[in-house]
Amino acid sequence: MNQNQQMLHLCVVAPFYNEQDNVKIFYETLKATLSNLDVTYNFIFVDDGSEDKTLLYLNEIADNDSDVTVISLARNFGHQVAITAGLDYAEGDAVVMMDSDLQHPPETIAEMLSEFEQGADVVYALRKNIENLSTLKRLTSKAYYWLFQCMANVQVISQAPLALPRG
Repeated sequence: MNQNQQMLHLCVVAPFYNEQDNVKIFYETLKATLSNLDVTYNFIFVDDGSEDKTLLYLNEIADNDSDVTVISLARNFGHQVAITAGLDYAEGDAVVMMDSDLQHPPETIAEMLSEFEQGADVVYALRKNIENLSTLKRLTSKAYYWLFQCMANVQVISQAPLALPRG
């Protein structure tokens, strides 16, 4: 980066639902990954009405890291609503949406960022291995993408859990 360029600001939005066992490892992995990149960043963690200690752990992290904002939904509204709530607060040059259960490895952000910096408006990360998903998960996912594409009347890439839209 030359001296006249401003550093890219990246916002990561992640929904959480009963993820108390993953909160700390997700945060630490995400933080370590982004600290190795030439970006500034912040995190928006959305608790989707968890019934365990997820919200408590998220708030503890936010109390110690000013880069973390926690949004707490009053009840479980579902993954997409939680993502949308986080996007409502997202600011920056680019936004990464990813699940907090580590099925979307934070390490993929570097590759996505490279594509973004080369001019891509939206970057998708596709799952390479869907064979380990249960039959029910595969069927509901397929139905979701089909229904979404019908309702939105836009091309939707199936099995694309991450996106990095241009801010």
